[in-house]
Amino acid sequence: MEKSPPALAVIHVLSYQGERMFGDKWAAFINTFRNRLKQYGIEEKDSSANLLQFSYNHPHAALASVFESLEETKKEYGWKKSTGIVPIQIIFHIDKPGDPPPPIRDISADLWDLLHQETPYVTRQLKQQWNNLMSGKKLPDLSFEQEGQELCQLVFKKESLIRSEKLFPNRELPVLGSQPECFYCGMTNHKAAACPAKFLTMETQGLPYVGFIPIDRINDLYQTIFSNFNKYTELITAGIPPAKIRKEEDLQVLVAYFDQFIIFQPRFLWNTAFSINYDWDNIYRSDKINIDNQPLYLGFDCLRAGNYSQAEELFEAELKDPGEKKIFAAIGLAFMYLEKGQPKYMSHYLQKAVELASQEKERIYTALLLARFYDLQGNLWKADNTLNQALTINRNCVEAKYSKVQMATKSGFGEKVVTDLRPIVEGQQEFFMIALLDPILLPVQGLVNEMLSAIIHDHAQSALGKLNKAQEECDELTSWFDKDDRLVGINLKTLANLKNLLEEKSYYGIQEAAERALGLVYSSQRIQENKIDALREQLNEITAQWTNYKKIWDLFNYKPLFESFNKTIISAKQKIITIRAISEKMNGNNYRKSIAIKDEIINELITLKHLITRMNLVKSILDATRLFGKYLLLSEIILLSLTIALFTLLANILEGSGTEGILRLVNDPWFKKQSISITTLLIAPMTALIMTSVKSFKK
Repeated sequence: MEKSPPALAVIHVLSYQGERMFGDKWAAFINTFRNRLKQYGIEEKDSSANLLQFSYNHPHAALASVFESLEETKKEYGWKKSTGIVPIQIIFHIDKPGDPPPPIRDISADLWDLLHQETPYVTRQLKQQWNNLMSGKKLPDLSFEQEGQELCQLVFKKESLIRSEKLFPNRELPVLGSQPECFYCGMTNHKAAACPAKFLTMETQGLPYVGFIPIDRINDLYQTIFSNFNKYTELITAGIPPAKIRKEEDLQVLVAYFDQFIIFQPRFLWNTAFSINYDWDNIYRSDKINIDNQPLYLGFDCLRAGNYSQAEELFEAELKDPGEKKIFAAIGLAFMYLEKGQPKYMSHYLQKAVELASQEKERIYTALLLARFYDLQGNLWKADNTLNQALTINRNCVEAKYSKVQMATKSGFGEKVVTDLRPIVEGQQEFFMIALLDPILLPVQGLVNEMLSAIIHDHAQSALGKLNKAQEECDELTSWFDKDDRLVGINLKTLANLKNLLEEKSYYGIQEAAERALGLVYSSQRIQENKIDALREQLNEITAQWTNYKKIWDLFNYKPLFESFNKTIISAKQKIITIRAISEKMNGNNYRKSIAIKDEIINELITLKHLITRMNLVKSILDATRLFGKYLLLSEIILLSLTIALFTLLANILEGSGTEGILRLVNDPWFKKQSISITTLLIAPMTALIMTSVKSFKK
């Protein structure tokens, strides 16, 4: 969004005519009008009582500020049409770098003699850029008269009012009471002794949650809460469980209001007294607590219950004790005298606490409390000086920095408020919500709201840009992978949730959407990279498996029986080559092709695996058959030779031995024939089979 040049509103106050028309009320009228202008613009250093000069970030803001402030001031002082027009002259202008100061900044310039009262004029510089600057802004029907001159009169066709875009109109609701500002919470409808914040604990906080509620909704809830404040006070007094706060938006808003003043409340004193942390940065942690002083613990409880005499007795006893908790007893006494309405004694015990402070957290804490005391006593200089002391202890103490912004607001330094506040609210999101809710910033609420709106706009644009990038990455994922993929599905669901979070327009939601969108981009890229790596790893495994199968094929001796194996292994090789070529230029289309081809290769490898099982079986059978035939031939030759030799040997041995019967049997042709047949058909095959089995077993 292109930044517009600074806009200037110059208002010539005709005091003589004003005093004649409105008498003694005129000075108060103009002073109120001037203070209202300060809510939305920065008063220039050359501004004076008779020539008000305010600068704004945009001409629309200048117009809205002047017209709204004038209208509200008229209502407050009962200015009626019958009274006449307000004796002021109004000119709007835009400053360009390098231009000399325009004559409208000079109260003695002749041009003031020519202008109508309570009639808006714009300079030629603003008129030339009017259409461009006001594009998209809500304006009533209007026209320009005396165009071409140095000044043009701005004429509204109907009686209407240019309205500013109010971010949080109900900021003032907590301070519409008649009591002085409560030390504990800043409200003006009760005294400190009756403050609901006394019954809150460090575990019951709303700031961590309220930022997830849209600001328009917070504004509506503010109206509900403060129109029924007694009901909510009873809820707090009865005790609100932290789980209930997490569930109910109105309680989140209510407790968040009190949270912005938490360091001035008894719950913070209790937590600081019993926390084992020594440094300020961890002071809010409530998980490291050691209740090592029972009298002090009871004193805090008595203070909460309004039992001041018992609390005083316990705190005074602790002050006399040589232990390390004296400082917290002194602060407890200061709070007691605060609630009893005795600021003199409160000051005494706060000073006592400052003297007793030794640790960093104690020194900063006492400085903040003392600054708050000086502030509510109207001594802003002392308050600011005390805050400076806190910053010398810890220059990054954001609570001290924010308190200085509040002091600047009360001192009327609007420009300093905006300059100092922006880095605070941009650095910690909870301080954004504090600045939104803080009633102390009412005198400059227009400036603050404009700054907060700009921050929201910038963060929303940033979040939108990151979500668009995340959308591109998710679209890329779906072009690469199936939507049914578990990881892809998770990312798509996360993207939808982040879009909804951004559309809700809550501040924390916008920030979370931006942060998580960036994570979603990295997650999508990581999924893509991991799946590509997984594909390449699978391809390496497939290649290794193919190589193993190729070796088996090369060593197979019966290839003609399995021609399909050869065709399949050649096909798989070609597809592996194709995938590797495609993966050199990997994109979604190529990835999907690679996955499809990979699946085809896997199916082919499964086919090859089944064929190898059959091949091994066939090879085993054929190898065994060949081996059996070899051993059968060898067995028959050897056994036949042995049989014939045996018959010849027996015949020679038995010749003349007197065993004619046996000799006759040995020489019997039929017996020889039967013996040879048994050897050939039975003994030789059995021997060959045994030898084949032994050989196969050894293999």
